[in-house]
Amino acid sequence: MNIIKHRINQIKFYIQKYGFIKTMKKCIKTAIRKIIRILKNEKDLTYGDYGGWIKYNEPKDADLKLQMKKEFKISPKISIVVPMYKTKEKFFKDLVKCVTSQTYSNWELILADGSPEENKNFKKYYENDSRIKYKFLNENLGIAGNTNSAIKMATGDYIALLDHDDLLSEYALFEVVNYINKHPNAEFLYSDEDKIDENDNRYDAYFKPDFAPDTLRCQNYICHFSIFKNELIEKLEGLKADYDGAQDYDIFLRMSEITKPENIIHIPKILYHWRVHNESTAKLNSNAKNYAFEAGKKAIEDHIKRIGLDGTVSEGCIDGIYRVDYKVKGEPKVSIVIPNKDGKDILKVCIDSILSKTTYKNYEIVVTENNSETEEIFEYYKELIKNDKIKVANYNTGNLIEKEEESSLEYTNKNRREVKPGFNYSAIINFGVKNTSGEYVIQLNNDTELITENWLEILLGFVQRKDVGAVRS
Repeated sequence: MNIIKHRINQIKFYIQKYGFIKTMKKCIKTAIRKIIRILKNEKDLTYGDYGGWIKYNEPKDADLKLQMKKEFKISPKISIVVPMYKTKEKFFKDLVKCVTSQTYSNWELILADGSPEENKNFKKYYENDSRIKYKFLNENLGIAGNTNSAIKMATGDYIALLDHDDLLSEYALFEVVNYINKHPNAEFLYSDEDKIDENDNRYDAYFKPDFAPDTLRCQNYICHFSIFKNELIEKLEGLKADYDGAQDYDIFLRMSEITKPENIIHIPKILYHWRVHNESTAKLNSNAKNYAFEAGKKAIEDHIKRIGLDGTVSEGCIDGIYRVDYKVKGEPKVSIVIPNKDGKDILKVCIDSILSKTTYKNYEIVVTENNSETEEIFEYYKELIKNDKIKVANYNTGNLIEKEEESSLEYTNKNRREVKPGFNYSAIINFGVKNTSGEYVIQLNNDTELITENWLEILLGFVQRKDVGAVRS
């Protein structure tokens, strides 16, 4: 019944906005599409239906054929480098197939194998394609070392990192080059990804944010399918063995130190499929991945030192998530501005939480009174301003409420006579700010309750940075 009611309301809205005839045409078209899907035994696109999302958002066969004919103004050679170790033959076969099936053809696949023994069967999968270079290393140099060996063999304009047991969408390189043409100065690119099981079922899509340095310092959200300009990877001197387990996280952090943000490009498309199997990192338990989490923590610590920040890195409440607390410089005064109208009980919870929980000492509270009508709120204001840390500024009169003010009832009546018409939230906040004396200002709603004791230290740690103008929690 709720769905029917919702549909009726939708129809009413469309009639009001577009008229009866246009609304009926839309209803008929929608009904026809649904009937066709039923006749073809196709699933309708619903929330949580990732298969439906794939169908409606990813290229069809006709699109892929057009991609193969596309001539780009910039057609860089992409070197896909793959570190190998005890790679299963099926995974190797699938890996080579997903690369050779790319709709963009100017690529090379570099395979550096650090396995104890060379698998002679691999040769039949790549021997007929001169774009594929395989090297048996005779020793395992670790993830970083094996990857660096592959990078040394690369001759491309861009270097793409790919794991030996994962897969690329067949239009992955096409999209990379498409975005390079849109952003000719691109030095680093990364894409969205999902997971794929051993039966080729795709799930758990990961739609990533655009480049966000503070997010990157808390988690390796870039993760897979990253593409470096050749000159950039040379400056970075490849991956570092000291961070094995989080070697990609380390190089992303180092990349962010020397690359302009506008040259870091996020491709908002699923171009990478992270294979989940019994031996993959996607399926390992937390204990087996502890070394990786520790390496990630070390990568962040070294990163913030290099960029001149003083902070402490700790592991978050979820594995693979970290927290950076930046040290507060000095003890600057912080002004907390709280707009308020009536609601004495709500405001009291907010004020009490600040006074009882805040560990930072040098702060003041400025309550901006706006058109309150109840006597109890003005009685409460009189209690508040007995505390030297608290001011109450009246937006209507343009003055601070003083301790020796007339009785609350008289003041309430006076306030009513001077009510300013309309509601202007910005003006109320700005008036509160004018009555502050701190170096930093925090805007806090009156229905807020503080739960973290060092909340001011956390916010100050961020806002004192030269690259930060404002902070929100």
